[in-house]
Amino acid sequence: MLIRSGHREIYRDGRSNARILEHKGVDPGMERKTVDIGETTLSILDAGSGSPLVFVHGAVTTSELFRDVLDYYAPRYRAIAVDLRGYGDSAKPGHGYNIDQFAKDLARLFDELDLPRAVLLGVSMGGWTTQRFALDSGERLNGVVLASTSNGELTEELLDNDPREKVRNLGWRKVSEGLITGAFPPDADPAIVNALLSRIETWNEQVITEVLDSIMAFDTSRELSGLKTPTLIMVGSEDHQLPVSLSENMHGAIPDSRLEVFQGSGHFMMLEDPTRFYSILDGFLAEIGH
Repeated sequence: MLIRSGHREIYRDGRSNARILEHKGVDPGMERKTVDIGETTLSILDAGSGSPLVFVHGAVTTSELFRDVLDYYAPRYRAIAVDLRGYGDSAKPGHGYNIDQFAKDLARLFDELDLPRAVLLGVSMGGWTTQRFALDSGERLNGVVLASTSNGELTEELLDNDPREKVRNLGWRKVSEGLITGAFPPDADPAIVNALLSRIETWNEQVITEVLDSIMAFDTSRELSGLKTPTLIMVGSEDHQLPVSLSENMHGAIPDSRLEVFQGSGHFMMLEDPTRFYSILDGFLAEIGH
């Protein structure tokens, strides 16, 4: 495994006698690292130590979505947020921009970081990636958190029947912008919205086009009854892209799952109502003994 963080090198023997480049001798400070997973490299934010919490962003966000979340959890956990391939500071290899590949990349990331059983939280498309990972590799998880997502059901508010045509007609930047601004209620803090908009240039037309195709094809409706990992579902009452009814459908399908509705929040409750987000996630982590 190769990790670059802009700090001095340290060498250690490990599972593959890998070389690790990291910042030595600091406390739970957050670092941006690049991890070689074989076929490509992924950029991660990595903070703290202890049992791992891994956070996965959606189609029009990056790991920066979780920076404050990592700050909150780093004193007690190893908190990691990943840039999926094609997004943020991760490599853009020109292929593999789909949910199945993102889940496979996560498995390789778990391998390279030698992570013990983790709690995996995905928001929006990250929730679909999390479902795919949990269904394929549930033995690697102590818990699953599905935020602002669905079993593949979509609304026209999120995507119409031909997202490729929309990208051709409007351009990938405008489509990305619309997905971000449409995720928030009208009274959302403009600073929060603008922070997400500022990250659009970190992906590109191929990435968003192929991701939207993958979203249109995603469907776990016949599989979720087999998800045995403890699962928390979160949704905002004002999320019109992936509304409460879609989370209720997941809740009904996943055995012993727990559903929490954030009153007044849109698609990104971790930004809009962080106090309640932390309280609910803390309670879930305590409940499952993670």
